[in-house]
Amino acid sequence: MRHKNVLAVLLCITLSAQSLAQEPVATPDDDIVRITTNLVQFDFIVTDKRGNQITDLKAEDIEVFQDGKPQTISHLNYISTEPEPDPGNESSANKSTLPPVSAKRNNVRRIIALVVDDLGMSFETVVPTRNALRKFAEEQMRPGDLVALVRTGGEVGALQQFTTDKRQLLASIQRLRWNFCSRRGIRSTQTFTQDIQTRRLQSPLVPPFAAGNICTQNLDVSIQSLRFIINGMRDLPGRKSMIILSDSLPTSESDPIMNAVGDRRNLIDPLLRVAELAVRSSVVIYGIDTRGLPTLNISAVDNATGISSSQVEGLLDGRSADIIAGREGTETLADETGGFVVKNTNDLAFGLQRIVNDLRGYYLVGYRPATETFNRKFHKVSARVRNRPDLIVRTRTGFFGVTEQDERPKATTTDRFLLALTSPFSAGDIDLQFTPVFTNLPATGSFLRTLLHIDARRLTFKSATDGWQTADLILRGVLFGDNGKIVDEHRRSFTVRVRGETFKRIQAKGLDYVFNMPVKKPGAYQFRIAVLDPASTHLGSAGQFVEIPDLKNGHLALSGLVVHGLSQTNILAGANNVLIETRDGAPQPADSAASPGQRRFQQGMFLDYSYVVFNSRVDKSNPEPQLKERLQLFHDGKPVFDQENLVNVVGRGDSSRVLAVARMRLGSQFPPGEYALQVTVTDSRAPQDRQTATQWLDFEIVK
Repeated sequence: MRHKNVLAVLLCITLSAQSLAQEPVATPDDDIVRITTNLVQFDFIVTDKRGNQITDLKAEDIEVFQDGKPQTISHLNYISTEPEPDPGNESSANKSTLPPVSAKRNNVRRIIALVVDDLGMSFETVVPTRNALRKFAEEQMRPGDLVALVRTGGEVGALQQFTTDKRQLLASIQRLRWNFCSRRGIRSTQTFTQDIQTRRLQSPLVPPFAAGNICTQNLDVSIQSLRFIINGMRDLPGRKSMIILSDSLPTSESDPIMNAVGDRRNLIDPLLRVAELAVRSSVVIYGIDTRGLPTLNISAVDNATGISSSQVEGLLDGRSADIIAGREGTETLADETGGFVVKNTNDLAFGLQRIVNDLRGYYLVGYRPATETFNRKFHKVSARVRNRPDLIVRTRTGFFGVTEQDERPKATTTDRFLLALTSPFSAGDIDLQFTPVFTNLPATGSFLRTLLHIDARRLTFKSATDGWQTADLILRGVLFGDNGKIVDEHRRSFTVRVRGETFKRIQAKGLDYVFNMPVKKPGAYQFRIAVLDPASTHLGSAGQFVEIPDLKNGHLALSGLVVHGLSQTNILAGANNVLIETRDGAPQPADSAASPGQRRFQQGMFLDYSYVVFNSRVDKSNPEPQLKERLQLFHDGKPVFDQENLVNVVGRGDSSRVLAVARMRLGSQFPPGEYALQVTVTDSRAPQDRQTATQWLDFEIVK
């Protein structure tokens, strides 16, 4: 029965409501393209002929033109987006497992949307594309990068896919598959039209083309997806980049089913509207032709036996024209927004590297516009370097003469609530922090136990009878899966009703809310929560990547980490926690315990952490598990503490569940700031490829 007592103590710690509060953080003005009555500002990049950026130009070196007329420059600045170097000298494999830095507006340096146009990608190009993206995530993604991977052929959710977590990005990359509705064929040189008969022969269950109702007009879907993604990126700070990976994004097409040889639809106008939206949203578009260096020659798979030489010539001409046409749409978007297209290379990873090198910084230039600028017409802009014809300047082609104030509609409360649920950044009206903890019980299966902490000072309380104070709240938690699809959600409207000392306490230290959300399938998810105070329309939101392991495969796995801060005076007597020695002097007493939902601890506190180990191996001769724990602390992304210990097992639910708890001191060698606690458990009895499992949690130390 001893382990049940320990579990009861752990549950009490988990549900504790003692906490501190935090002031909301102000959001800076991060607009890149700005159109106001007294300022036109836009960005550009200057490179030499080898693609190397030129970063030391002054205002007197630059000429700026609007509609061909020179403008007087009011300011010119070079903005570096070079991320901080990776901490330590660890290998690439180890780098990908480092805890990510939380996505905050003041620490994001590059925002990149990797758009896989799976509706325009052939079967044979999916694997090299997936490999190139995996290499980008493992080797080129750096601290300060906010990256999303979005497919055009799914339920497109852009904002909720942005992450600083390599694990989430890698999980999304691993799920990339060929889309049967692709307008390309099995091979990169085979169009959708050419492939129709092949599909009919290979798939007799597919009628001629009943499935066409689903798959037709997918070029329109690709273009609509690009608009949706750019709209989602609009309110993100700074200069954003979209990288389109596709076999084919043309500027015109024939209906592949009804009009395979008829008139072609011109799609240049919809593409230009996408480019216009990108300019307004400070998004630069790049492209990668995922066909690589195409082979134009006839091969065995073309089955050209018995056809005439003129037919062969026609096939080759058509193939050449298809290759050129397939990149025209992406080239249009890149030219209009200041990017470029990588083409004719089989090294797609190198192509991604070329684009990433182009993202190391940019110039911002501004000038005072003439009154006639604001005529709602399109105005061309350009820039060049004086007396340096060898340098290449890339920028947007222009802007529409509409001020930002006139162009942006006022957001409704519903719009703000939806944005709070999807944005990778936390909304700042109400300070909201949460800890989603994965766990699993035999009776219920896997679920997330969410510990939510709400700063009550920003809530609107109304006086009722007998001294009661009430506040109404609307809570919505959403679990997003692949490509932004909602997997599950938690909705609740409730009233907080308190008085007397309880009201004073939650005003000073906040309130906690705990709820469970079942998760039916293992996988990687983005979990976001938003809270609305309808009386004031104040909002708060928070989000985190969560990974649900597959416990049925027998691999070692860990539940989420539960942390709790205790002062020296309120440590539970007799708690069976091992003290991790951090080589510091006696801690300073703290005023109170800290909530596991808030995860903000005073310097000098004791930090209790606990977790469950799943699928540890047992031996009949020695039933005790042989588990080692590596405890690491990271401060601002850099390792500051690293120690190995035996796992302190305090309870076993059954042979596959082990409860572990421990305690460490947050002494003076840990200065105030943001930290990540990472626990890696090794089971020496398990097969080598199943011996380790890792979990991490971020927290803050304050004075």
